Amino acid sequence: MDLIRYKQPAPGTAPPLLLALVIGLIVAVLYFGRELFVPLAVAVLLSFVLTPLVAFLRKLRVPRVPAVMLVVALAFSIIFSIGAIMGAQLAELAGQLPQYETTLRQKIRDLRPQPGAPAGVFERATDALEKLGEELDREPQRRSPSGSATSEPIPVEIHHPPPRALEYYQRVVTPLLGPTAQTGLILILVLFILLQREELRDRLIRVFGGEDFERTTAAMSDAAGRLSRLFLTLTGMNIVYGAVIAAVLWLIGIPSPILWGILAGLMRFVPYIGSIIAAVFPVLLAAAVDPGWSLVLVTLLVYIVGEFTMGQVMEPWLLGSSTGLTPIAVIAAASFWTWLWGPVGLLLAIPLTVCLIVLGRHVPQLNFIYVLLGDQPALTPAQRFYQRMLAGDIDEITFEAEQLLKKQSLVTYFDEVALPALVMAQEDTRRGRFDHNRLAAMRSFVEELIDDLSDFEVETPEKDADPEAPEPPPDLPVLSPEQLRPSWQVATPVLSIGIRNPLDRAAAAMLADLATKHGIETRVLGAEDVTPSKIDALDLGGAQLAVLSNVDAARAPAYARLLIRRLRRRAPNLEFVLGAWGESTRQSSGGLAGDEQSVPRATTLRQALEIILTAAREEPAATFDRVGVAEEMQSAANPVPIES
Repeated sequence: MDLIRYKQPAPGTAPPLLLALVIGLIVAVLYFGRELFVPLAVAVLLSFVLTPLVAFLRKLRVPRVPAVMLVVALAFSIIFSIGAIMGAQLAELAGQLPQYETTLRQKIRDLRPQPGAPAGVFERATDALEKLGEELDREPQRRSPSGSATSEPIPVEIHHPPPRALEYYQRVVTPLLGPTAQTGLILILVLFILLQREELRDRLIRVFGGEDFERTTAAMSDAAGRLSRLFLTLTGMNIVYGAVIAAVLWLIGIPSPILWGILAGLMRFVPYIGSIIAAVFPVLLAAAVDPGWSLVLVTLLVYIVGEFTMGQVMEPWLLGSSTGLTPIAVIAAASFWTWLWGPVGLLLAIPLTVCLIVLGRHVPQLNFIYVLLGDQPALTPAQRFYQRMLAGDIDEITFEAEQLLKKQSLVTYFDEVALPALVMAQEDTRRGRFDHNRLAAMRSFVEELIDDLSDFEVETPEKDADPEAPEPPPDLPVLSPEQLRPSWQVATPVLSIGIRNPLDRAAAAMLADLATKHGIETRVLGAEDVTPSKIDALDLGGAQLAVLSNVDAARAPAYARLLIRRLRRRAPNLEFVLGAWGESTRQSSGGLAGDEQSVPRATTLRQALEIILTAAREEPAATFDRVGVAEEMQSAANPVPIES
């Protein structure tokens, strides 16, 4: 088991103030340089979508330049065709709007109360707004110095001469220059990115990877592949979604269905709020077309069913997971990019943020973006356990433990969550951050958690249906009294001893709880119970095995050796196991050399529990002598001498 340790800041890491200044500078550059960066962002996203198509043509032995030209020409032809269709649909809709004025007026009259009925909320609000507007529009009369009212000022109108032909064309062409220039810039950038893709990748590897070419190359290739698949899949899904919406709206009689289908497909790139924005205009149009309210309800139902189908069925099926963003991150990203780049930023918000998330996952310099915005937990279960233990939040950690125990056994939970949290606490203790009282509170926290989880069985829950889920370790047997060796058929055959501080005793309590649930009654002792002044009066009660629990594995041998000598003077036949919980399995190569025997070492509670059950069985194969455990337990007990 690899225990989680604190990651020390890398040398040369920028201080928070400098990092904030750099981020602020980047945001300012993006804002004031949006005329350049918006086409660049669109070109990068288009390149992710078009790269698989170029790669497909390359596999058909089409040269790179013709392949890129063909794919880009096809893509921009589709984009221009969609724009032309939307323009034609808007023009047609604009010509039909006056026809719906009567229906809208009738609906407004229906919302108002009938004559003789008391005014409703809508009527009172409308009257109040009208009176307020009249009061604001009313101008006070101006009076002359003698007190008489002055006459009204004479209105002056300025008439411009009719525009000349050149001025008329200038007014028409000037608004089109900006979009045309941006479209041309996007076209050039897409061609450049697709033609120089490997060259750009190498430069990015050099910038972000330093000398670690192997890891950076793998990370960049993985990121590019993931983003290409993600955007290509999303684009295909949204095209199908828009086509279905357009067909359904045409069937129910909504004007300009192709326009609303294209809008629905585009706004699907904005999760949560995109479908709401896309549904507003068709719903309002349905209210204008239909004298009743049935068409409005049907239109709403179409968008609700479509969003549910795409979000809950199609996306998990085709993508396997979400976009990788938390709901709060989606809203924050949409707000930020809309403020930065306007409506185009709203459409690009999620794709751009997903790019940053993927890069942050692989590029150390951008890892903070992945932590802040990614949907993966910011803390591991062990880190959350430690944080809740520091806060004393037993209710929350119990709830999380109950959720995890639906998928894993109790011993796995203790080994992978609770025990690493105690190791983190021990490391902070070594740094002098906790006193004895704080450690005692942590021990009480763990003991209360053990009591709350007393109803959980020791067997592993049913295996997850996911074929990629790791195979759980086999369950350990629960021994009956008849299966125990005669010498083990006593009140408490096992002692679980925390040899240094309350954290060791907390780990000892977890082991004692597991051993008791497997049929071996175990007594928990702390360092205060085995001091030289108290050990002579200690009632061992016929104990056969003592597990010496120590979270600080680096100092385990010295403290364990002293305790073994003290206990052996009281019980010469008592066997020992060293629980070095803070030690990695790979580092654990054996046991502790005592005065006359080797003591096996266990680095996980499962290993210690296996040793206990092997020693306690009546079966002849389950021998436990002074040399160590049986051959099947060699992974947990290969003796290594340690100088006294």
